[in-house]
Amino acid sequence: MAAQTVTELAPSVIQSTRDAADGSGSYTVSEGSTASKTSTQNRDEAQTVNTVTAQTLDDYQVKDLNDAMRFVSGVSQTNTLGGTKDAVIKRGFGSNDDNSILRDGVRSAIGRNQLINVISKQPQFTQSTTLTGSGYSEGGGTFGLDTTGPLGDTNLAYRLVAERSHEDYWRNYGVDEHTLIAPSIAWVGDRASFSLAYTYNDYASPFDRGTVFANGHPADISYRDRLDERWAKTVGISQSTTAKFEYQLNDAWRSRLTYGWTEDRYSLAIAQPSTLKGDTLRRIANGGHYDYESRYTALDFIGDQQLFGQRHEIVVGVDNESLDKYRGKTYRNASSTAGNLNIQDPTYGNLAEPSTVSAVQSNAENNLVTTSAYFKDNWHLNDRWILVFGGRQEHWDQYSDQGLGSSYAPGADSNGDKFLPFGGIVYQPTDNVALYANYSRSFVPNDADDASMTSSRRTL
Repeated sequence: MAAQTVTELAPSVIQSTRDAADGSGSYTVSEGSTASKTSTQNRDEAQTVNTVTAQTLDDYQVKDLNDAMRFVSGVSQTNTLGGTKDAVIKRGFGSNDDNSILRDGVRSAIGRNQLINVISKQPQFTQSTTLTGSGYSEGGGTFGLDTTGPLGDTNLAYRLVAERSHEDYWRNYGVDEHTLIAPSIAWVGDRASFSLAYTYNDYASPFDRGTVFANGHPADISYRDRLDERWAKTVGISQSTTAKFEYQLNDAWRSRLTYGWTEDRYSLAIAQPSTLKGDTLRRIANGGHYDYESRYTALDFIGDQQLFGQRHEIVVGVDNESLDKYRGKTYRNASSTAGNLNIQDPTYGNLAEPSTVSAVQSNAENNLVTTSAYFKDNWHLNDRWILVFGGRQEHWDQYSDQGLGSSYAPGADSNGDKFLPFGGIVYQPTDNVALYANYSRSFVPNDADDASMTSSRRTL
Protein backbone atom coordinates (compact mmCIF):
# COMPACT_ATOMS: atom_id res chain seq x y z
CA MET A 1 0.00 0.00 0.00
CA ALA A 2 1.38 3.39 -0.94
CA ALA A 3 2.02 5.94 1.77
CA GLN A 4 -1.09 7.91 2.58
CA THR A 5 -1.03 11.59 1.67
CA VAL A 6 -2.89 14.25 3.59
CA THR A 7 -3.79 17.75 2.38
CA GLU A 8 -3.44 20.19 5.27
CA LEU A 9 -4.67 23.76 5.44
CA ALA A 10 -2.06 26.12 6.75
CA PRO A 11 -2.65 27.31 10.32
CA SER A 12 -3.67 30.87 11.16
CA VAL A 13 -2.11 32.71 14.09
CA ILE A 14 -4.49 34.99 16.00
CA GLN A 15 -3.81 36.67 19.31
CA SER A 16 -6.52 37.03 21.92
CA THR A 17 -6.77 40.41 23.63
CA ARG A 18 -8.30 38.89 26.74
CA ASP A 19 -7.56 35.99 29.03
CA ALA A 20 -10.02 33.26 28.09
CA ALA A 21 -12.40 35.92 26.74
CA ASP A 22 -13.43 36.39 30.36
CA GLY A 23 -15.04 32.96 30.33
CA SER A 24 -13.67 31.78 33.66
CA GLY A 25 -16.41 30.30 35.83
CA SER A 26 -18.91 30.33 32.97
CA TYR A 27 -20.03 27.97 30.22
CA THR A 28 -20.71 30.79 27.75
CA VAL A 29 -19.03 34.00 26.68
CA SER A 30 -20.68 37.00 25.09
CA GLU A 31 -17.69 38.39 23.23
CA GLY A 32 -14.35 37.44 21.73
CA SER A 33 -11.63 38.48 19.33
CA THR A 34 -11.50 35.51 16.94
CA ALA A 35 -13.68 37.01 14.20
CA SER A 36 -12.40 40.60 14.19
CA LYS A 37 -8.99 40.64 15.93
CA THR A 38 -10.53 42.86 18.58
CA SER A 39 -12.92 42.25 21.45
CA THR A 40 -16.39 42.29 19.87
CA GLN A 41 -19.82 41.15 21.01
CA ASN A 42 -20.54 37.81 19.32
CA ARG A 43 -24.05 39.00 18.47
CA ASP A 44 -22.52 41.90 16.50
CA GLU A 45 -20.68 39.57 14.11
CA ALA A 46 -22.06 38.42 10.76
CA GLN A 47 -20.48 35.03 11.47
CA THR A 48 -20.93 32.20 13.95
CA VAL A 49 -18.39 31.96 16.77
CA ASN A 50 -18.64 29.03 19.19
CA THR A 51 -16.47 29.09 22.30
CA VAL A 52 -15.53 26.16 24.51
CA THR A 53 -14.78 28.01 27.74
CA ALA A 54 -12.13 27.39 30.36
CA GLN A 55 -14.81 26.18 32.77
CA THR A 56 -15.93 23.53 30.30
CA LEU A 57 -12.37 22.40 29.66
CA ASP A 58 -11.80 22.11 33.40
CA ASP A 59 -15.06 20.34 34.27
CA TYR A 60 -14.65 17.68 31.61
CA GLN A 61 -10.87 17.33 32.02
CA VAL A 62 -10.32 17.93 28.31
CA LYS A 63 -6.95 16.53 27.23
CA ASP A 64 -6.81 17.25 23.50
CA LEU A 65 -8.45 19.25 20.76
CA ASN A 66 -10.62 16.35 19.66
CA ASP A 67 -12.17 16.23 23.15
CA ALA A 68 -12.87 19.97 23.03
CA MET A 69 -14.61 19.77 19.65
CA ARG A 70 -17.25 17.44 21.12
CA PHE A 71 -18.88 20.57 22.55
CA VAL A 72 -19.26 22.23 19.13
CA SER A 73 -22.04 21.11 16.81
CA GLY A 74 -21.04 20.34 13.25
CA VAL A 75 -17.39 19.65 14.09
CA SER A 76 -16.19 16.06 13.78
CA GLN A 77 -12.94 14.19 13.93
CA THR A 78 -11.13 13.59 10.64
CA ASN A 79 -8.09 11.46 9.77
CA THR A 80 -5.53 12.06 12.53
CA LEU A 81 -2.76 10.26 10.61
CA GLY A 82 -2.13 8.03 13.58
CA GLY A 83 -2.63 10.91 16.02
CA THR A 84 0.34 12.92 14.67
CA LYS A 85 -1.42 16.06 13.41
CA ASP A 86 -2.08 19.03 15.70
CA ALA A 87 -4.97 20.02 13.43
CA VAL A 88 -7.00 17.37 15.23
CA ILE A 89 -5.03 16.32 18.32
CA LYS A 90 -3.52 19.23 20.24
CA ARG A 91 -0.59 17.94 22.29
CA GLY A 92 0.20 19.63 25.56
CA PHE A 93 -3.36 20.88 26.00
CA GLY A 94 -2.70 21.92 29.59
CA SER A 95 -1.38 25.34 28.51
CA ASN A 96 -4.62 26.33 26.75
CA ASP A 97 -7.38 28.34 28.36
CA ASP A 98 -10.24 28.02 25.88
CA ASN A 99 -11.08 27.56 22.22
CA SER A 100 -12.99 29.77 19.81
CA ILE A 101 -14.41 28.17 16.67
CA LEU A 102 -15.21 30.46 13.75
CA ARG A 103 -17.55 29.31 11.02
CA ASP A 104 -18.45 31.11 7.80
CA GLY A 105 -15.10 32.84 8.20
CA VAL A 106 -12.93 33.99 5.34
CA ARG A 107 -9.38 35.03 4.78
CA SER A 108 -10.70 38.57 4.38
CA ALA A 109 -9.79 39.88 7.81
CA ILE A 110 -8.53 37.18 10.13
CA GLY A 111 -7.57 33.90 8.49
CA ARG A 112 -8.81 30.80 6.76
CA ASN A 113 -12.39 29.63 7.11
CA GLN A 114 -13.48 27.00 9.65
CA LEU A 115 -10.86 28.44 11.99
CA ILE A 116 -10.08 26.93 15.38
CA ASN A 117 -8.35 29.50 17.57
CA VAL A 118 -6.64 27.96 20.61
CA ILE A 119 -6.25 30.72 23.21
CA SER A 120 -3.32 30.24 25.56
CA LYS A 121 -3.35 31.13 29.23
CA GLN A 122 -2.16 34.69 29.86
CA PRO A 123 -0.16 36.20 32.77
CA GLN A 124 -2.36 37.73 35.48
CA PHE A 125 -1.62 40.41 38.09
CA THR A 126 -3.35 38.42 40.83
CA GLN A 127 -1.18 35.78 42.45
CA SER A 128 -2.45 32.25 41.88
CA THR A 129 -0.94 28.77 41.87
CA THR A 130 -2.76 25.60 40.90
CA LEU A 131 -1.51 22.04 41.12
CA THR A 132 -3.34 19.38 39.12
CA GLY A 133 -3.04 15.62 38.90
CA SER A 134 -4.90 12.73 37.42
CA GLY A 135 -4.67 8.96 37.22
CA TYR A 136 -5.44 6.82 34.21
CA SER A 137 -7.32 3.55 34.50
CA GLU A 138 -4.85 1.83 32.15
CA GLY A 139 -1.87 3.00 34.24
CA GLY A 140 0.08 6.21 34.67
CA GLY A 141 -1.21 9.75 34.94
CA THR A 142 -0.55 13.47 34.65
CA PHE A 143 0.82 16.12 37.00
CA GLY A 144 0.64 19.84 36.26
CA LEU A 145 1.59 23.24 37.67
CA ASP A 146 0.02 26.58 36.74
CA THR A 147 1.34 29.64 38.56
CA THR A 148 0.88 33.32 37.76
CA GLY A 149 1.21 36.69 39.45
CA PRO A 150 2.93 40.10 39.46
CA LEU A 151 6.70 40.54 39.51
CA GLY A 152 7.24 42.81 42.51
CA ASP A 153 5.99 46.38 42.22
CA THR A 154 6.62 46.53 38.48
CA ASN A 155 4.05 46.46 35.71
CA LEU A 156 5.22 42.97 34.84
CA ALA A 157 3.35 39.71 35.37
CA TYR A 158 4.44 36.16 34.74
CA ARG A 159 2.86 32.80 34.11
CA LEU A 160 4.39 29.34 34.11
CA VAL A 161 2.51 26.26 32.97
CA ALA A 162 4.29 22.92 33.31
CA GLU A 163 2.90 19.46 32.78
CA ARG A 164 4.24 15.92 32.77
CA SER A 165 2.10 13.10 31.44
CA HIS A 166 2.95 9.40 31.18
CA GLU A 167 -0.02 7.16 30.44
CA ASP A 168 -0.23 3.58 29.28
CA TYR A 169 -2.02 3.27 25.97
CA TRP A 170 -5.57 1.93 26.10
CA ARG A 171 -4.72 -0.99 23.82
CA ASN A 172 -2.40 -3.89 24.64
CA TYR A 173 0.89 -1.96 24.44
CA GLY A 174 2.30 1.53 24.03
CA VAL A 175 2.84 4.69 26.08
CA ASP A 176 1.49 8.18 25.44
CA GLU A 177 3.64 10.82 27.14
CA HIS A 178 4.66 14.45 26.97
CA THR A 179 6.57 17.07 28.93
CA LEU A 180 5.25 20.61 28.56
CA ILE A 181 6.89 23.85 29.72
CA ALA A 182 5.21 27.16 28.84
CA PRO A 183 6.57 30.37 30.45
CA SER A 184 5.18 33.80 29.55
CA ILE A 185 5.47 37.41 30.69
CA ALA A 186 3.35 40.51 30.17
CA TRP A 187 3.94 44.21 30.73
CA VAL A 188 1.20 46.83 30.88
CA GLY A 189 1.84 50.58 30.79
CA ASP A 190 -0.39 53.63 30.54
CA ARG A 191 -0.67 53.47 26.74
CA ALA A 192 1.40 50.45 25.75
CA SER A 193 1.47 46.75 26.54
CA PHE A 194 3.74 43.87 25.62
CA SER A 195 3.59 40.10 26.00
CA LEU A 196 6.02 37.30 25.24
CA ALA A 197 5.33 33.56 25.48
CA TYR A 198 7.25 30.37 24.74
CA THR A 199 6.08 26.76 24.69
CA TYR A 200 8.20 23.61 24.66
CA ASN A 201 6.59 20.21 24.28
CA ASP A 202 8.55 16.94 24.18
CA TYR A 203 6.18 14.14 23.20
CA ALA A 204 5.93 10.49 22.20
CA SER A 205 2.79 8.59 21.28
CA PRO A 206 1.81 5.31 19.61
CA PHE A 207 1.22 5.45 15.86
CA ASP A 208 -1.85 3.25 15.81
CA ARG A 209 -3.68 2.67 12.51
CA GLY A 210 -6.65 1.16 14.34
CA THR A 211 -8.52 -1.88 13.07
CA VAL A 212 -9.18 -3.49 9.68
CA PHE A 213 -12.38 -4.11 7.74
CA ALA A 214 -13.44 -7.49 6.39
CA ASN A 215 -16.41 -7.81 4.00
CA GLY A 216 -17.35 -4.20 4.62
CA HIS A 217 -17.42 -4.49 8.41
CA PRO A 218 -14.85 -4.09 11.20
CA ALA A 219 -13.05 -7.38 11.73
CA ASP A 220 -14.39 -9.49 14.60
CA ILE A 221 -11.28 -9.22 16.77
CA SER A 222 -10.45 -7.86 20.20
CA TYR A 223 -10.47 -4.07 20.26
CA ARG A 224 -7.53 -4.28 22.66
CA ASP A 225 -5.17 -5.92 20.15
CA ARG A 226 -3.02 -3.59 18.08
CA LEU A 227 -2.19 -4.73 14.56
CA ASP A 228 1.21 -3.08 14.20
CA GLU A 229 4.48 -3.41 16.17
CA ARG A 230 5.84 -2.08 19.44
CA TRP A 231 8.19 0.26 17.55
CA ALA A 232 5.28 1.98 15.77
CA LYS A 233 5.23 5.43 17.33
CA THR A 234 5.80 9.15 16.88
CA VAL A 235 8.54 10.98 18.80
CA GLY A 236 9.12 14.70 18.54
CA ILE A 237 9.63 18.15 19.98
CA SER A 238 7.36 21.08 19.22
CA GLN A 239 8.15 24.69 20.10
CA SER A 240 6.39 28.00 19.67
CA THR A 241 7.03 31.65 20.45
CA THR A 242 4.54 34.51 20.33
CA ALA A 243 5.15 38.20 20.92
CA LYS A 244 2.68 41.07 20.86
CA PHE A 245 3.08 44.82 21.30
CA GLU A 246 0.11 47.19 21.50
CA TYR A 247 0.05 50.98 21.65
CA GLN A 248 -2.97 53.19 22.26
CA LEU A 249 -2.69 55.94 19.63
CA ASN A 250 -5.67 57.92 20.95
CA ASP A 251 -9.06 57.29 22.53
CA ALA A 252 -10.39 55.69 19.34
CA TRP A 253 -7.42 53.91 17.77
CA ARG A 254 -4.70 51.50 18.80
CA SER A 255 -1.96 49.66 16.93
CA ARG A 256 -0.79 46.08 17.38
CA LEU A 257 2.35 44.30 16.19
CA THR A 258 2.21 40.49 16.40
CA TYR A 259 4.85 37.86 15.75
CA GLY A 260 4.50 34.11 15.97
CA TRP A 261 6.84 31.18 15.34
CA THR A 262 6.16 27.46 15.58
CA GLU A 263 8.26 24.40 14.86
CA ASP A 264 7.43 20.72 15.06
CA ARG A 265 10.28 18.26 14.53
CA TYR A 266 9.35 14.62 14.78
CA SER A 267 10.05 11.15 13.46
CA LEU A 268 7.57 8.36 12.99
CA ALA A 269 7.62 4.64 12.30
CA ILE A 270 4.58 2.83 10.90
CA ALA A 271 3.61 -0.78 10.37
CA GLN A 272 1.52 0.23 7.36
CA PRO A 273 -1.40 -2.15 6.61
CA SER A 274 -1.21 -3.40 3.02
CA THR A 275 -3.54 -6.32 2.28
CA LEU A 276 -5.88 -8.60 4.23
CA LYS A 277 -6.41 -12.18 3.07
CA GLY A 278 -8.53 -14.22 5.42
CA ASP A 279 -7.11 -13.60 8.87
CA THR A 280 -3.64 -12.67 7.57
CA LEU A 281 -2.78 -8.98 7.45
CA ARG A 282 0.29 -7.96 5.43
CA ARG A 283 2.07 -4.91 6.84
CA ILE A 284 4.98 -2.85 5.47
CA ALA A 285 7.44 -0.86 7.59
CA ASN A 286 7.39 2.85 6.67
CA GLY A 287 8.69 5.96 8.40
CA GLY A 288 10.34 9.33 8.08
CA HIS A 289 11.75 12.46 9.70
CA TYR A 290 9.75 15.69 9.54
CA ASP A 291 10.35 19.37 10.23
CA TYR A 292 7.38 21.75 10.02
CA GLU A 293 7.99 25.44 10.68
CA SER A 294 5.80 28.54 10.40
CA ARG A 295 6.41 32.25 10.93
CA TYR A 296 3.75 34.93 11.12
CA THR A 297 3.96 38.72 11.40
CA ALA A 298 1.07 41.18 11.43
CA LEU A 299 0.61 44.92 11.90
CA ASP A 300 -2.93 45.98 12.73
CA PHE A 301 -4.68 49.27 13.36
CA ILE A 302 -7.88 48.82 15.35
CA GLY A 303 -10.42 51.58 15.74
CA ASP A 304 -13.77 52.21 17.41
CA GLN A 305 -14.77 55.41 15.65
CA GLN A 306 -17.86 57.60 15.52
CA LEU A 307 -18.46 58.93 11.99
CA PHE A 308 -21.53 61.06 11.24
CA GLY A 309 -23.19 59.83 14.41
CA GLN A 310 -22.70 56.15 13.61
CA ARG A 311 -20.29 53.68 15.21
CA HIS A 312 -17.62 51.92 13.14
CA GLU A 313 -15.52 49.04 14.53
CA ILE A 314 -12.62 48.99 12.09
CA VAL A 315 -9.63 46.70 11.57
CA VAL A 316 -7.04 47.46 8.90
CA GLY A 317 -3.70 45.71 8.62
CA VAL A 318 -1.06 43.75 6.77
CA ASP A 319 0.38 40.33 7.51
CA ASN A 320 2.98 37.88 6.23
CA GLU A 321 2.98 34.14 6.78
CA SER A 322 5.66 31.64 5.83
CA LEU A 323 5.03 27.89 6.03
CA ASP A 324 7.92 25.47 5.53
CA LYS A 325 7.28 21.73 5.47
CA TYR A 326 10.22 19.38 5.10
CA ARG A 327 10.38 15.61 5.13
CA GLY A 328 13.97 14.35 5.27
CA LYS A 329 14.92 10.70 5.08
CA THR A 330 11.84 8.69 4.17
CA TYR A 331 11.82 4.95 4.78
CA ARG A 332 9.88 2.50 2.61
CA ASN A 333 10.77 -1.12 3.35
CA ALA A 334 9.89 -3.82 0.82
CA SER A 335 6.88 -6.04 1.34
CA SER A 336 7.72 -9.49 2.70
CA THR A 337 6.16 -12.38 4.59
CA ALA A 338 7.77 -11.02 7.75
CA GLY A 339 4.98 -8.47 7.72
CA ASN A 340 2.24 -11.09 7.98
CA LEU A 341 0.13 -10.96 11.15
CA ASN A 342 -2.72 -13.20 12.25
CA ILE A 343 -5.37 -10.70 13.35
CA GLN A 344 -7.11 -13.33 15.51
CA ASP A 345 -3.92 -14.29 17.37
CA PRO A 346 -1.30 -11.57 16.75
CA THR A 347 2.37 -12.34 17.36
CA TYR A 348 4.65 -9.32 17.35
CA GLY A 349 8.35 -8.88 16.62
CA ASN A 350 8.74 -10.45 13.17
CA LEU A 351 8.53 -7.18 11.20
CA ALA A 352 11.72 -5.12 11.44
CA GLU A 353 11.69 -1.34 11.88
CA PRO A 354 11.78 0.83 8.73
CA SER A 355 15.36 1.21 7.43
CA THR A 356 15.30 1.34 3.61
CA VAL A 357 15.64 4.94 2.41
CA SER A 358 13.45 5.91 -0.54
CA ALA A 359 15.47 8.23 -2.80
CA VAL A 360 12.33 9.29 -4.66
CA GLN A 361 10.31 10.33 -1.61
CA SER A 362 13.07 11.70 0.66
CA ASN A 363 13.97 15.39 1.08
CA ALA A 364 10.48 16.60 0.18
CA GLU A 365 10.19 20.35 0.71
CA ASN A 366 7.19 22.63 0.39
CA ASN A 367 7.34 26.36 1.06
CA LEU A 368 4.35 28.69 0.96
CA VAL A 369 4.61 32.43 1.63
CA THR A 370 1.58 34.74 1.68
CA THR A 371 1.51 38.51 2.10
CA SER A 372 -1.81 40.29 2.52
CA ALA A 373 -3.48 43.61 3.23
CA TYR A 374 -6.96 43.52 4.74
CA PHE A 375 -9.81 45.69 5.99
CA LYS A 376 -13.01 45.08 7.94
CA ASP A 377 -15.70 47.42 9.26
CA ASN A 378 -18.62 46.61 11.57
CA TRP A 379 -20.83 49.60 10.72
CA HIS A 380 -23.60 50.13 13.29
CA LEU A 381 -26.38 51.73 11.24
CA ASN A 382 -28.62 52.00 14.32
CA ASP A 383 -29.49 50.04 17.45
CA ARG A 384 -30.83 47.09 15.42
CA TRP A 385 -28.85 46.92 12.18
CA ILE A 386 -25.12 46.34 11.59
CA LEU A 387 -23.51 46.28 8.15
CA VAL A 388 -20.26 44.31 7.96
CA PHE A 389 -17.93 44.55 4.97
CA GLY A 390 -14.28 44.13 4.14
CA GLY A 391 -11.77 42.25 2.06
CA ARG A 392 -8.27 40.88 1.76
CA GLN A 393 -5.79 41.35 -1.07
CA GLU A 394 -3.38 38.42 -0.96
CA HIS A 395 -0.17 37.58 -2.82
CA TRP A 396 1.23 34.05 -2.55
CA ASP A 397 4.44 32.30 -3.58
CA GLN A 398 4.86 28.53 -3.51
CA TYR A 399 7.82 26.26 -4.17
CA SER A 400 8.34 22.53 -3.73
CA ASP A 401 10.83 19.82 -4.67
CA GLN A 402 11.61 16.25 -3.71
CA GLY A 403 14.16 13.46 -4.11
CA LEU A 404 17.76 12.44 -3.47
CA GLY A 405 20.54 12.49 -6.08
CA SER A 406 19.36 11.37 -9.51
CA SER A 407 15.83 11.02 -8.13
CA TYR A 408 15.57 14.76 -7.47
CA ALA A 409 12.56 16.39 -9.10
CA PRO A 410 11.40 20.01 -8.86
CA GLY A 411 7.74 20.50 -8.09
CA ALA A 412 5.54 23.56 -7.84
CA ASP A 413 7.05 26.98 -8.53
CA SER A 414 4.17 29.40 -8.74
CA ASN A 415 2.75 32.65 -7.43
CA GLY A 416 -0.33 34.76 -7.82
CA ASP A 417 -2.71 37.34 -6.41
CA LYS A 418 -6.25 37.06 -5.14
CA PHE A 419 -8.85 39.47 -3.78
CA LEU A 420 -11.29 38.02 -1.28
CA PRO A 421 -14.38 40.11 -0.48
CA PHE A 422 -16.58 39.75 2.56
CA GLY A 423 -19.97 41.25 3.30
CA GLY A 424 -22.72 40.67 5.82
CA ILE A 425 -25.60 42.18 7.70
CA VAL A 426 -26.82 41.68 11.27
CA TYR A 427 -30.34 42.33 12.53
CA GLN A 428 -31.04 42.36 16.28
CA PRO A 429 -34.82 42.45 16.87
CA THR A 430 -34.32 42.05 20.64
CA ASP A 431 -31.45 42.17 23.09
CA ASN A 432 -31.31 38.35 23.13
CA VAL A 433 -31.76 37.57 19.42
CA ALA A 434 -29.51 38.30 16.45
CA LEU A 435 -29.98 37.24 12.83
CA TYR A 436 -27.29 37.50 10.19
CA ALA A 437 -26.53 36.81 6.54
CA ASN A 438 -23.18 37.00 4.81
CA TYR A 439 -21.28 36.45 1.58
CA SER A 440 -17.63 35.47 1.44
CA ARG A 441 -14.97 33.90 -0.73
CA SER A 442 -12.10 31.85 0.66
CA PHE A 443 -8.86 31.01 -1.13
CA VAL A 444 -6.55 28.18 -0.08
CA PRO A 445 -3.18 27.55 -1.77
CA ASN A 446 -2.84 23.85 -0.99
CA ASP A 447 0.36 21.98 -0.28
CA ALA A 448 2.08 20.20 -3.14
CA ASP A 449 0.95 16.59 -3.52
CA ASP A 450 3.53 13.96 -2.56
CA ALA A 451 3.05 11.93 -5.71
CA SER A 452 2.73 14.51 -8.48
CA MET A 453 4.51 17.38 -6.71
CA THR A 454 1.95 19.75 -8.19
CA SER A 455 -0.25 22.10 -6.22
CA SER A 456 -3.93 22.85 -6.42
CA ARG A 457 -5.81 25.97 -5.40
CA ARG A 458 -9.42 26.29 -4.38
CA THR A 459 -11.68 29.31 -4.27
CA LEU A 460 -14.94 28.89 -2.37
